[in-house]
Amino acid sequence: MKKTLRTLMMGMMALLAGNALTSCSSDDEPQVAQQEGKTGYVEFTISRGADTRTAYVLNEDNGLDVTWSEGDQVVVFYEAQTANEIIEVFDLVEGAGEKTAKFAKSDSKLADKSGIIGIGYRPNYDANKPISEYLFDFSTQEGTIEDLGKYDLFSFDASLEEGKIKPLGKKFFYPTMVFLHFPTNIDFGTETTTSDFVFSGGVNKHASYSDGIEGDITVKDVNLTNGKLSQDLYVAVYRTTPTSFSVGGKTFSLPGGFKAGNIYTFAQENLKEVDTTPLTLEPISEDVTVTIRNELGLVISYVLDGGEKVSNTEGDRNNITFTVPAGSKVQLFGDNEAYATREYTYYTNIQCSADCYIYGNIMSLIDSENYITKTELTGVETFARLFDNNTRIKNHPNKALTLPATTLTDYCYAYLFNNCTGLTKAPELPATIMADDCYYYMFRMCTNLTTPPELPATTLAERCYFGMFASSGLISAPELPATTLAVGCYEDMFCWSPNLKEAPVLPATTLTAGCYNRMFGGCTSLTTAPELPATTLANGCYGLMFYECTSLTTAPELPATTLEVGCYSRMFKECTSLTTAPMLPATILKESCYEEMFSGCTSLKAVTCLAINISAFRCTYRWMRKVASGGTFTRAATMDEGQSWGDGDNGIPSGWSVVNYGG
Repeated sequence: MKKTLRTLMMGMMALLAGNALTSCSSDDEPQVAQQEGKTGYVEFTISRGADTRTAYVLNEDNGLDVTWSEGDQVVVFYEAQTANEIIEVFDLVEGAGEKTAKFAKSDSKLADKSGIIGIGYRPNYDANKPISEYLFDFSTQEGTIEDLGKYDLFSFDASLEEGKIKPLGKKFFYPTMVFLHFPTNIDFGTETTTSDFVFSGGVNKHASYSDGIEGDITVKDVNLTNGKLSQDLYVAVYRTTPTSFSVGGKTFSLPGGFKAGNIYTFAQENLKEVDTTPLTLEPISEDVTVTIRNELGLVISYVLDGGEKVSNTEGDRNNITFTVPAGSKVQLFGDNEAYATREYTYYTNIQCSADCYIYGNIMSLIDSENYITKTELTGVETFARLFDNNTRIKNHPNKALTLPATTLTDYCYAYLFNNCTGLTKAPELPATIMADDCYYYMFRMCTNLTTPPELPATTLAERCYFGMFASSGLISAPELPATTLAVGCYEDMFCWSPNLKEAPVLPATTLTAGCYNRMFGGCTSLTTAPELPATTLANGCYGLMFYECTSLTTAPELPATTLEVGCYSRMFKECTSLTTAPMLPATILKESCYEEMFSGCTSLKAVTCLAINISAFRCTYRWMRKVASGGTFTRAATMDEGQSWGDGDNGIPSGWSVVNYGG
């Protein structure tokens, strides 16, 4: 494997030394000696055993070579930031094929010097070019494992003191490169058979006394078969890792957190395609007048058909109006942290006069230049009410509306598409960590939205899904994988959605206050309730959960034996098809725990309740109001002294027979 070198620029020593991954023992410290009879002769020994290249193997048969080879050289830099800089090349004189080798130079100017030095393993060194002009180029690569050898780069800091080289702080070997590995058969979903891979947002040239020069890194003419890599692809990038890469007309994001000296192998699930199209409105059949209510006076720009960018920097900044002719399209841009204020005192709202497609990346309103890789929201109520009541926007048949943020903020999408009756498909929502009220009424009254997006979040926040699909056209609900809930997290989530037939699995066993409050209230097509395995309840946790679910015939089991205030209040109120109540095993009731629980369940004919203490305030208030005129009430054999069920709405309905449990 070809060995190459890279220098340590003295202006970067303090920064890079913090990245040192390995310390050498005193036995490994490079030694400098002036040999007797050889004036100016300097030699030292360097061990590659501490180089992090030994810390990984790319595969069992072909790892990176970490031994020294014939012809290897290192470059020593002495006081490289001063006018008295000395830069010298040392040749390998002993140790080829080993991890420890001796390097030497005759007539070295370092023989009688003391001070700070850097030793770099560096390619294509040009002794005629001062370090201040040197550029190490990463911009074009072969993409092979052998090509990585050109970037097997490391440096260390040391001091020169009376004929000896000593490491600074005993931390001097450290890498400067990150290696990315894309395995054969990883599928990029492109139809091209040959494509350049272009990595952007990083450093393509290392410049003296700086972190480098930004630009693209390109691997040319990579072969693809049906969109899949025909062979493994390897790319070396400098410590400032690119943020995205493009192949075959598609752009994918690269995660952060890479550490120099490591190789990262990508799996199919690591590929996150980025929408490169800014937020776009496109008339469907007639001219569209776009009106932007801009109460905060934000600078918002638009581009019509790829023309000049127009900004509202003059005139009435609070009201922006322009016409998009049929057959044209307009793209929207901004550099604003948020488009609304707390509790929507002021907000931005976009309306269209006629039907138009909406697609592209909404982050173009947050960062007009770098929106392609932007995934973090920072402003509270970022896009709140942005398209509220815009009944004219519709999904494009081939182009997606993208909301790529994975870091959310409070109320960031609140009312975003409220009453957008033209939407039939929701954008993907990739965030796994919620913020308070982040999806508050997001798709409320989207009556033509029948299929929900996936909701992968496992870390919830207060009211995060509050009313998200209330009064929508959903037929089925998304999976809700979280097992740790938050206050009001699912409150009103699907309420008054008349077409909802399937409820999601609700796996949590420990509940929070109001977590399921009115979650399915008014879902008149829901015939089966989800299992409710929770045994640890909270105040109001199931309040109104199935209120007016008039098609619900069977109630889920309720295994909890310890109740909380209002925990089942109005849970099945007005469920007119419910015939049998779940067993209620708790023996001691809490304030309002069963209040109006079965009120209005006109078909209910059987209830089993094992309570023996029903003294809590309003614990059974109107809980059996307007149930069937005849039925069976199964009770515990004994009640606490002075306790009595009584007759009527607050106790056992008149006309019902009473039996003892187990008797």
